Amino acid sequence: MDGEVSLPQAKILSELPIALHKAGVSLQYFHLSSCLPVRSNLSDICSGLDISPDAAIWHDLQAAFQQLKGFELESVGWEYHKESQMFDVPPKERAFIEAYISTVLSGQCLENVEVDLSGYALGDRGSGWTEPCYIPGAFASINWPRIKYLDIKGLAFTEEELERFCRNLSPFLDDIFLEMINLWDGSWARALDILREKRMTNPELLVVMGDWRGGELGLVSSTGSPQWELRDETLPEKFRQYVRGKEGMENPANA
Repeated sequence: MDGEVSLPQAKILSELPIALHKAGVSLQYFHLSSCLPVRSNLSDICSGLDISPDAAIWHDLQAAFQQLKGFELESVGWEYHKESQMFDVPPKERAFIEAYISTVLSGQCLENVEVDLSGYALGDRGSGWTEPCYIPGAFASINWPRIKYLDIKGLAFTEEELERFCRNLSPFLDDIFLEMINLWDGSWARALDILREKRMTNPELLVVMGDWRGGELGLVSSTGSPQWELRDETLPEKFRQYVRGKEGMENPANA
């Protein structure tokens, strides 16, 4: 091909799966490593003339991912944000990430899912603090009856959204990693109850929780570098013990 290529490279993330599907190829595994646009121009991942989160292209992409068994999205990493100490992806741009992730994860054949969105947040390299990305639609309608392994990192939920997410998880899940999760409102109590119930039903279920924030755990400091201050440093471990099914233990979020 001669001359300048006008098609943004990011559009291959939607055009290639659709082309493979139309050619009769069943896409079963999809791994993205620092491929998504960063900070701006996230609409580039939407192919076609209608570049919006409601574009018809998402229906074609959804069809392409219906047989998907494994999906992995690695973090974009700090190296993409060297020009500024702080970075933020505006809500309008995040809408495209939300639409893309929800479309990729729409299939019912998924067995392994790893999603690290910690790069799409507000952060400070100096303090190591980040505010996880809020894209509630990405996991709002999950239906994974075959899911075995789930690892998500760098997301924010409301109390209701987190409860629904935990409740919709398959009883056949083997491993779940929930890292850098921010509760925007309400309490952790019900989510902990649901995870504990799943763990009690399936004693082999591994539940790993790390860097949870908000709710009973604490709020952002309003002075100096933005840091999360735990109200009770023993709470994270109490959360873990409760979910693991420690006998006679009451929900620590209700204490």
